[in-house]
This record gives sequence, C-alpha cells and structure tokens, in this order.
Amino acid sequence: MTGELSTSHLLTILKAFVVFNIIVTSHAEKYNLYGKPGDGYYLETLIGTPPQSFNVLVDTGSTNFAIAAAPFLSVDSYFNMSLSSTFVSQHQEVSVMYTQGYWKGELGNDVIEFPSLEIPGIRTALAAIQTSHNFFLNGSLWQGILGLAYPMIAKPDDKVVSWLDSFAALNNFNIAFLLELCGSKDGEDSHVGKFTMLHSDDIPHPPVLKSPIIREWFYEILLTKIEIGGEVVKLPCHELNTRRTIVDSGTTNLRLPEKVFNNVLELLHKQVPQNLSEEFWTQQKVTCIHEDSDPHHLDLRHYFPLVRLSLMQTAHSYFTLELEPKSYIRRVEGPDHTYCYKFGIQPSDSGSVLGTVVMQGFKVVFNRSDKTVGFMTSLCGPSVNIYGPTEVKEDLTKCAHQPPSPVLGALAIVGYVVSVLLSVVAVIVVYFLIKWLWESYLQRPDWSSVSQSNLLSQE
Repeated sequence: MTGELSTSHLLTILKAFVVFNIIVTSHAEKYNLYGKPGDGYYLETLIGTPPQSFNVLVDTGSTNFAIAAAPFLSVDSYFNMSLSSTFVSQHQEVSVMYTQGYWKGELGNDVIEFPSLEIPGIRTALAAIQTSHNFFLNGSLWQGILGLAYPMIAKPDDKVVSWLDSFAALNNFNIAFLLELCGSKDGEDSHVGKFTMLHSDDIPHPPVLKSPIIREWFYEILLTKIEIGGEVVKLPCHELNTRRTIVDSGTTNLRLPEKVFNNVLELLHKQVPQNLSEEFWTQQKVTCIHEDSDPHHLDLRHYFPLVRLSLMQTAHSYFTLELEPKSYIRRVEGPDHTYCYKFGIQPSDSGSVLGTVVMQGFKVVFNRSDKTVGFMTSLCGPSVNIYGPTEVKEDLTKCAHQPPSPVLGALAIVGYVVSVLLSVVAVIVVYFLIKWLWESYLQRPDWSSVSQSNLLSQE
C-alpha cells in the first residue's frame, strides 16, 4: 500500500514536471526579441561561414544591416571579417547618421541567418562598422542593427539591398512582418517581444485597424489628433505631422515636433497636480519617491492622464490608440528604497516618432503589400486600448505636412528681385517727375517776379 502510494505520487509529480516543462518551453519559444528598457529590442543573428553569433537591434526607422567589425568599449564581441570565408568586401565606405549617434564602416555582403525565424541564411548587404559615436549603448547587449525600412533611405544609396528585400526577392514574397513588443514589468531590468515574418495567409484581419503608409521610405503615416486626459491639442492636424510621422521600433520615446510637444506639456502641467522639476519634463533627470512615503503617492503614474493618438485610416475616418500612464512614464532603477520614474515624451526636430513607448502593448503589422501599418491589442505588455474607426466629414489627407516646393521657392526669389528692381525704377521715375514739375510750374512765378523787378529798377 505504501509502495503503491509512493508510485502514484511519483507519477503525479512526473506528470506535473512534464506539463511544467511544456509550459515553460512554449513560453520561452514564444519570444525571440530581448533587451533592456530604453535600449531597444534585439534579435539573435548568425553571420558568415562558419557562423558568428550576435544580437542586432530591430529597427523600423532605418534600412541598413550593420554589425560591429572592430573592438568598441560598449560591445562585448564583434564580427571578424577575416574569419568568414563567405564575406565579400565591396571596397566602399558607408555611414549612417541617426537621431542620436552615427557609425561609419565598410560595405560588403555575407550570409545572414536569424535562427528564431526558421529562415535559411541569405546573402545580403552588410556594413562592417569600424568607427562610431554614441551609437552602441553601454550594457545594451546588442552589437549591430537590422534595418527594416524601405530602400529609399538605405545608405549610401537605394541600390543597397537590405535583408528584408533580399528575403522578398529570393522567395517571391510580399513583405509583411509583425512586431509584438511587451515592455517590462515594474522592477524588472529586461523586456521581451516577438518578431514574425508573415505570409499572406498569416496577416491578421480585423480587429486589426490599419493606417496607410503615405510615403515609402520610413513607415510614414498620419496623426490626425492628440488628446491629453480628454483635452484635444488645439493645433491644425498638419502641424502634428511636421516633417513626418513615422513608426520606429529603434526609438524609445514618443517624439513630437517642438510646437506640439509644448502644447502637450501645457496640458500635462494643467492636469498633473504634482510639482515636478523641469529636468523631469526634459528627460534630464528621473523623479524618485522614497518607499517610506504614503503608499498612495509611491506610484507617480497615478497622477497622470490617458494619452490618445488618432491615426488616419481613410481620407474620412480615423482610429485611436489609447495609452495609460504606465506606457509613457517608465519605472526605472534608482537608489535603494526609492521608486524612480522617467518621462517618455520628448520634443523632436525631425518630426513625430511613434517609438516603443507607443508600440508596446500592441501587435503592430508592417504590411508593404497593401502599404499599411496595422494595430491590434496584444496579450502582453502595458494595458492599452484601440477605438474606432470614427467617420469624419473633413479630408484627413490634408493633415500631411506639405514642405515648400523648391520650384515655388525659386519663383519667389525671382519675384522678390523683380519687385526690388521695379521699386528702384519707380523711385527714379517719381524723382524725375517731381523735378520736372518743380522746374516747370513751381519755380516759374519766382522767375517772373524777378524779371519784373529788374524792369522796374531799369525804368
């Protein structure tokens, strides 16, 4: 009896262990993106023959595939070109400038594979980074970058074929992929996510809400409205898209044109009762609260409102992404016994950028075949919502930023020159007209009186 009971217990424990392993394994296989909050999401890659293993930042805001190919203080390994029998140099220099930082290197090509995507290695262009400034982040755990944007912004020109376009050409495949960024839980110094290449049968249909890509370089879409705690930012919608609005997994924060940012900040100042330093709002410092404080005051995010971003769906409809404060106020590591927070919205001189602050909590589908970026809520990440579509009468395509035409600019200069010349001619004509009038009419009576006086004196 005792022996049978022990065996039964053993079988139960064994079954539980097997089930646990299945759950853990399936959970582990679910994600292939990793990283640290604020440092982006990276994907494992194999480069060359024999393969050398690295992590690369997944970036929808650039196109080049680039890898450290020399020692850097901020990276723990680098690609050794001489050890790869399949590396081919193109003997051409290439460099890329980002919002913050840049790199410079040698253009070449090699076989690149991403094990978690279960796609065979593909020969594609890569940049072997030789020098950089403020590009590699200390402790970020990635050594390169996978650009997923369009060929138009590839460097040194659009003839450089990215990994994504190499894959599409080789497989006669419509390019579509999904990013599901989960963010981190409070107190954790890591985050996870998922990068999936989509076949036409795998592309999610409704409830995905799609915003059209209006220019194929970055993934450029249109913001139509911003609300802070229910109050609308009162600016013409084209100002929300000054220069451009893009979806960029390589950027952390929600970045807004300075005029838009100032309006958002004004509404936040009005709605947030806490007296926070200017350094907090400008991301120069974090704000920390000691754990001995009133428990209700420990989480600074309780005081912040919802942020809603509306995106054009059609010329006469939009949908809205709703972010809770946990999306744009990030809990960060601070001194012992403190809760510290960092603001995740900042001004930009390069247009609006929907970074990971906005993407986390959503499944974001980048679909080049139908030229859209789609959003639906995810089961991982911060609590977010999506509403719509909402129909409107006005033409939302007019929200696009319209840069001054170079031709119109040249014509304007010609117009100014002609105006100046005409003004000079007019001044000269008026001068001679006044002189003629003076000499012909205004001075003649004086001459007559003088003549008459002379005659009288002669008499």
